[in-house]
Amino acid sequence: MDVDEALVRALLREQHPDLAALDLRPPTRGWDHELWRLGDALAVRLPRTPRAPELLRKEHRWLPGLGARRARRPRADRPRA
Repeated sequence: MDVDEALVRALLREQHPDLAALDLRPPTRGWDHELWRLGDALAVRLPRTPRAPELLRKEHRWLPGLGARRARRPRADRPRA
């Protein structure tokens, strides 16, 4: 399926009408997803390949735990107590 600005706008109007008027910039394309910049702080991430949804599910499982581990580790630029 070809994803273009009209499709992204239609998805936004349907799923997030509160965000549909924000500036939308062309995507950055990765191997499995593409990211459309939405306003200054958001992105719309869409799958490009059949395996993309499963990869996203893995990220949802792993990232919270990885983030928690990273938050507990001391940073080199922070003095230790």
